[in-house]
Amino acid sequence: MIWREEDDALGKETTFGTDQFVQSLELHYLSGVSHWVQQEAPEQVNSILENWLKAQELLAASGGRAADP
Repeated sequence: MIWREEDDALGKETTFGTDQFVQSLELHYLSGVSHWVQQEAPEQVNSILENWLKAQELLAASGGRAADP
């Protein structure tokens, strides 16, 4: 999950406890970013997604089960 720290509508506290409902949750907070994460920080978002996808590929290649997106 990629979350912004400067969103006035959906604060960081909205994410608290999400790990109770999502197996293997990865939570990334982006400081200085508001509601429109992908428009305001595309390089950071792309990097996080690329790293997650590569990790899933490695896990699958090693015989492990890739996490659901």
